[in-house]
Amino acid sequence: MLRPTESPVIWLQQLGRGLRRSADKAHLAVIDYIGNHRIFLTKFRTLLKVGAGDGALRLALERLNDQLIQFPAGCEVTYDLQAIDILRSLIRQPRDGEELAAFYRDFRERHGTRPTASEVQHAGFNPGRTGHSGWLGFVADMGDLSEAQRATWTAHRALLDEIETTRMTRSYKMLVLRAMIEAGAFPGRIALTDLVGRVARLARRNPQIKTDLSVDPDDTPRLRAVMMQQPLKIMAETDWFRLGPGTFETTFADAENTALTALASELVDWRLLRYFLARDVVYDMPEGKSLAEAAEDAAPAPNAPAKGLTLWQEYQRDQIAPYFGAVFNTGSWNAGIVVLKGVRAMILLVTMDKGSMSVGGHYADQFASPTRFVWQTQTSTRREDLRGRIISGAEAGWTVHLFLRKSKLRDGRAAPFRYAGPVSFAGWDGEAPMTVKWDMAAPVPRHLRALYGVEQ
Repeated sequence: MLRPTESPVIWLQQLGRGLRRSADKAHLAVIDYIGNHRIFLTKFRTLLKVGAGDGALRLALERLNDQLIQFPAGCEVTYDLQAIDILRSLIRQPRDGEELAAFYRDFRERHGTRPTASEVQHAGFNPGRTGHSGWLGFVADMGDLSEAQRATWTAHRALLDEIETTRMTRSYKMLVLRAMIEAGAFPGRIALTDLVGRVARLARRNPQIKTDLSVDPDDTPRLRAVMMQQPLKIMAETDWFRLGPGTFETTFADAENTALTALASELVDWRLLRYFLARDVVYDMPEGKSLAEAAEDAAPAPNAPAKGLTLWQEYQRDQIAPYFGAVFNTGSWNAGIVVLKGVRAMILLVTMDKGSMSVGGHYADQFASPTRFVWQTQTSTRREDLRGRIISGAEAGWTVHLFLRKSKLRDGRAAPFRYAGPVSFAGWDGEAPMTVKWDMAAPVPRHLRALYGVEQ
């Protein structure tokens, strides 16, 4: 195969010439070339039937490298190791893509089920930007669509994509879909009086929806007029919905398709959540404790996780402070080191990828092994000052707690930190800055090691 091409069709035609049968032909060997250009990703995507997005390519490359992809009997695909490195370098890293995949695997590991799009949104990611064919394409690439769900996604791909990506200046369209789903009329038919009544009930239960409607939900004639003029008229102009005399219905017949209802419901819930979060972002914060209570909680076991915190769980910066009996304030907690004298605890807040930070890239923070973290102090920290003595253990009774995040931002907002637990001093080198070696109380979970560059 000597002719590079950007067309999957042409590449398959070239391959097809070799696949022509002949009386004396027992097998076919195909030798192809990989070069330093993104057009060579076309062959990889086509050969492995990879969906859209660079995230899907990256995941497929990982699965191929781990020999997790099954080929038909008698067939094999082998990539030279150098070719794999070239392909990997050509794949663009979607923003938050690597962290999203790590969060997804971590959630599945903890709960025994995949996260929904809304749960991913609550974690600060945008499920619409996965580097795959949308959210459902990402779930499919992660192997978490059932056979029925995959068949439904394939059959109703255009409709589900429209629900996932349609422009929202108001919440009206998603409210219509939510009403139809709750009435068991998606797919199906719903009376306009029932639809308007259900939208009104949604508005009564949620003040954000009530405000967004711009009319009193108890004024049924006005609400019906708004629904007729806005979402129903627009949705009826698509291929999937029809507005009849006194009814609104889907145009496709797929009776009792519970998979379609469930997938559409997940997308509708997420679109409504994201729409309203964009207007009013609120984080749940745990209640604070007194310094005496926090000190009592922290006293017994210096190598145990802080009380109430879960290892490798994510926490926003302002959520961490109350667990140590502290009050969050931007000035002290925006630093990489927080010293809490009342409870004799040092908090390390480490951002691994410093490319977007003002400190630049000269601080080297990395894992030497699943249980050894190498961290570099700020240039102002010295061995003989208080921070240095706490780090080395010279100050008795102090604990050091490590929190990590891959990058500073997630979907344009401050990214949370994962609690890596208490760490023990294992040595240091240099001065201003110092390179400190920390031993961790528990190893990095396997499903998070790729995210943090931990060698297996």
